[in-house]
Amino acid sequence: MTHSNRPPSDISNSKFINVTCPSCNKKVAVPDEAANAQDKASRNKSFYFVMAAICGLYLVFPTLSVFELIPDAIPIIGSLDEAAATTGLLYSLNGLGWLPSFFRS
Repeated sequence: MTHSNRPPSDISNSKFINVTCPSCNKKVAVPDEAANAQDKASRNKSFYFVMAAICGLYLVFPTLSVFELIPDAIPIIGSLDEAAATTGLLYSLNGLGWLPSFFRS
């Protein structure tokens, strides 16, 4: 089995560390899990922040001065768009860690 010092091409933005293979004593590039987890967490935070902003704006301005996704005049299902926006807002606030501990999953 041969080892290459090049990182795999299918992992585009991953960070790597060099370790020594115990069987052949060659340097091998392996993904740095801690650095990759930190990068993923920062990307998730921006996603959650954008999602919270969109859902919050929709709840403040449900018609966005143009249209409403589901008209409120329709019985029972008229409030489903606001319920979905509230669910999205709570989900994103939970992802950001901005909810009190008794609300978190």
